[in-house]
Amino acid sequence: MRPLFLALFLAAATPALANSPTPVGGQAPTASPAPSPTPAAGNSIVPTAESCSYLIRRETKLDKDDAPWLVLLNTTDRLTPPATTGQLQGVYCERDSLVPGEYDDRVPMQLHVPLFINAPGGMTVVDIKDRRFQVRAAQGTELTPAVRSAISAVVQRWQARPASAPTAR
Repeated sequence: MRPLFLALFLAAATPALANSPTPVGGQAPTASPAPSPTPAAGNSIVPTAESCSYLIRRETKLDKDDAPWLVLLNTTDRLTPPATTGQLQGVYCERDSLVPGEYDDRVPMQLHVPLFINAPGGMTVVDIKDRRFQVRAAQGTELTPAVRSAISAVVQRWQARPASAPTAR
């Protein structure tokens, strides 16, 4: 079901999403970001494991090219587009949490494509709209209040980092 959603999302550019976008924080950038979250014992809201791929459009087909070297969690390395034929449409990561990682803002900022996070419970999409980060839930994905709160906190930290302030594309 989710691979079908992903294909429909990229083909139609937006319609396959339901649920209103999770609030993006709405704060102007400031000089001091909040500290990183520390999960409570037994709390799996903060992502800890991932496996990522590039989503490449080749003619009329969307391919998922595995990228085991693509690490988003726990690293701030600059991201560069893959050297491949076709057009980069997104980054797709299998994770243990729907909550974006602390440095996931690099995907829409540096690669100018959305990040699709597939985790138990559904899928979230990280992107920039109107110079603001947004995290949306895919159709059929229910976000608990704890997950919504964690997403909002991450997005607020992204907005607060001067280097992460989105610019018009």
